[in-house]
Amino acid sequence: MKIGDTRWVLEYLQQRQLDDPNFFYAIQVDKDDLIANILWVDAQMKIDYSYFGDVVCFDTTYRKNKEGLPFALFVSVNHHKQTTVFGAALLYDETASTFM
Repeated sequence: MKIGDTRWVLEYLQQRQLDDPNFFYAIQVDKDDLIANILWVDAQMKIDYSYFGDVVCFDTTYRKNKEGLPFALFVSVNHHKQTTVFGAALLYDETASTFM
């Protein structure tokens, strides 16, 4: 991340949580206390999961964004056969500890 990006991301996530108490985020830090992984779920994702969460697919794109970080989605389909997102994460790497 570039200088200032970390602060911006944290402020954004905190503001979302203030605006929507059902918004959830989790941050995993590395051994140097630097942000490694960020997971978030908003209120609509939680509602969709309660209706359509019988089958969940976990998928990561392979470093398609400009930062080269894996982007992970928890998805399924709804009753109209449309993709429904239950959660998202920006990952530092694709190791077993990251996925746990």
